[in-house]
Formats: sequence, C-alpha cells, structure tokens
Amino acid sequence: MPKETVQRLDKAKQESLIRCSFSVLAWSISLCVLNATGCSLKDDDTPESVIPARAIMEWPRLLGPQRDSSTGITSYFNADRNVSGCQVLWSVPLGTGYSSPVANSEFAVVTHRIDGMEHVDAYSVSSGERLWRASQETNFECKFAYSDGPYSTPIIDEGRVFARAANGTLRCFDRVSGEIVWKRELNEDYEVEPTAFPVASSPEVADGKVFVLVGGTTRNGSVVAMDSATGETTWTAGSDRLSHATPVYAIHEGQGVLYVLGNQRLTAFDASDGKIFWDSRFAAKNQEMEKYNSASPLIRGDKVFVCAFGAGARCYQWSVKSEPKIVWEASRRLATNQIAPIIETPSGIITYSANRRLTCLNRLNGRKVFQQAVESGGEPQWVRVGSQLLMLGTDGHLTIFDLRQQPFHIIWKSSQPLAKAPCYACLAVVEDLVLIRGKTELVACRMNFEN
Repeated sequence: MPKETVQRLDKAKQESLIRCSFSVLAWSISLCVLNATGCSLKDDDTPESVIPARAIMEWPRLLGPQRDSSTGITSYFNADRNVSGCQVLWSVPLGTGYSSPVANSEFAVVTHRIDGMEHVDAYSVSSGERLWRASQETNFECKFAYSDGPYSTPIIDEGRVFARAANGTLRCFDRVSGEIVWKRELNEDYEVEPTAFPVASSPEVADGKVFVLVGGTTRNGSVVAMDSATGETTWTAGSDRLSHATPVYAIHEGQGVLYVLGNQRLTAFDASDGKIFWDSRFAAKNQEMEKYNSASPLIRGDKVFVCAFGAGARCYQWSVKSEPKIVWEASRRLATNQIAPIIETPSGIITYSANRRLTCLNRLNGRKVFQQAVESGGEPQWVRVGSQLLMLGTDGHLTIFDLRQQPFHIIWKSSQPLAKAPCYACLAVVEDLVLIRGKTELVACRMNFEN
C-alpha cells in the first residue's frame, strides 16, 4: 500500500485565509446587486437548473457548476462588459499531470506529481497560499511520451473533496483539514486491466453518492456508486472498460440519471440503483493507438450529445418509457473532440474538427452552421461564461470570443502565454478569476474589463 501524508496550516491561519476569501466573495455579491443587468444566473439559451445561486460563482467539478462546461452570466462576464486584459494574481509551482483545477469561493484544489509522490493540494483563492497537501506514493508510468499523471480532476462537494490517483485509488478528504475521511482501491477491488495512460475519468457526486467509471472486469465493476460519507458501495453495474470521459448526472423526467461514455458504449443508468435504462455503441477510432473516448456527454433535456476522436458526433433523444433514437450524426471532419469539451452556445453545438477548426453544429439536425480557424497550438480547452467563450490553447494563450456573432468575434487575446505549454487541463472560472494549469504551474488570472 502506498504511504500517505497530510501537511496543513495551523487552524488559526486557515480560518484567517478563509475569512479573507469570504470578504472577496461578499464584495463580488455586492457588485452583483448594484449591477442588475449583470447578476442574472443564466441567459435564454441555458436550461433550467437546480444549481443554487451561490454555486453558480464556483467551479467545483471538471465540467463546472452546471455539468456542461459553462457558468451563467456573472457580475463580471456579461454582454455589456468586454475584457481589456488580465493580471496574474498569483502563481504556484506544480509537478507533472493534466488534472484540471477546481475551486469554490474559499480555495482551489489541484493534483500533481513530484518525483514518486502524488499530491492533492488546496490553495487559498485570494492569495494562492497553500492550505493543505495530502500525498501518497506512486510508481505509475505512461507508455507514451506524456505525463505519468495524475490526469483525473478532483471534485468539491460540500464539506469534502474527492480525488482519484493515477492508479485509480479514490480518496475522500475533509475540505478544511485535508485529512483522509475514507479511501478505496478501486482498480484492485474490481480487477481493472492495465492501461497505457493514468486514470483520467473524474468522479461525479450527486444525491449523496460518488459515481466512478472504474472499468473493472469483475462484479459488474464498470461503474461503481458509493456512499459519499462512508465510501461503501451502493451499487455496481455495466461491463464496459475504462475511458477518459467523466460520468454526468442529470434529472430526466423526474429521475436521477447517470450518463457514462465508457470505452465502447454510451449508457444511461438509474442513479438510484444502477439499473440500465439504455445503452448504445459509440467508440473512438484507432483504439490500437490508445485513442479513448474522452469528451464527456452533454445533456440538454431529453437529448444527449457525444463526440469522440475519429468517430464524429451524435445526438440521442430518449424517454424513460421508450427506446432512444439517434436524431443526427456528424462526420469526423466536423467533430473529433479528444480533449475539448462539447459546449452549447446560442448558435449551436461547439466541437473541434479534424482540420483543427472550431465547428458549430445545428443542435436540431447536426448540420454545419459555420467553421472558423482558431490559433491554439493544438486542440484547445474552452468554457462558456454567459455570452462569451474562454478558450485556452495548448500554447498557453487565452482567447475570449463573443458568442453573439457568427463566426465568433475575438474580444481579447493574451499577448503572451499565461502558463507554460503544453496546457491540456480545463479552465476553472470563479467570478473574475480564471484558473489555468500549465505544464509546471497553477496560475490565477484576474480579468480586467472596459466598463
């Protein structure tokens, strides 16, 4: 078993930093009240959400507060305020890995590796000072010329932080102290076959459960649901192998549904007991070259959008009372996402194409609305913030687009890389802060606005 350690600040210093963070949050809320046009939580193209108002300012999971790589219009990013620049608020050195940062109003969490130790770090959002570090030994080696991990992104849920290690270990930490509440050796429990890459799929938390795509070969261990307080298994289901995609929870016709894009199939599970509502084959091409399904499903009401390397994109429509149907499919020339998330905009569904272009697809029929070249150094990461798209290139440059025009108009682009390349991790947005994970650092950028 790997050795583990926890380093943390004394309680008084932690409380002082947290009070400082809450002061920043209160100031932000005051601005929101004063600016009535900017405090709307969503625009007309964002579906109804059960996300509480306070959480809309946070980025607690890989896909953001709404599980769709977007956040509503805030008191900063809105249609009437253009970005004029940014300043680096703080930067902290990191080891290897492609794990994305997550954050709430108090702190940011990120995982990384230094030599033979894998770390889960918590930093003050306001100052960048480290609050705690939990560490365990690791010896995972990637078979290709990429990082040895970790790749999976943590999730913050109320009083806990959940994180998966490169070898599949799932740990639950106390949010304030960093102490381990419980842990599970999932790859051992469900006899997961060795993979070329570190575990990249991230945990999902909802309804008091932690959902993990394990990809096990025994005991229906493809997907495992655990009690979030104790780590005890509540159900297991499925037989698909591991992919890089993260499970997505959504409410459909009054029921909690867990959508999982595994190695070979898209499956909709009843989140309460693991019953399979339906599944459909959808797999990335060139799997002999270890090309896995990576982009997580995008859920919009009764429709599910998926995309994979070499496989194109597909839209499903379904009801609990009937079998799903394929509404449309788009070729790999138009959609071949490997790391970029699928995003909905007022113009349509945004994907990344085989010819390295941003592609907008009609959400109703999958036909191309437009394509535009983007300078990103490779497949980018992007998140939607109200009517703006924030795109981080693998070259470390940040570009902000106005989504109200076709093709999208560039509002602002950083003149210099904001983090060291390559940048493969997703962005995290907390009010006017954008957290960027580069090759060797975590950077907090405060955006400047024209008005």
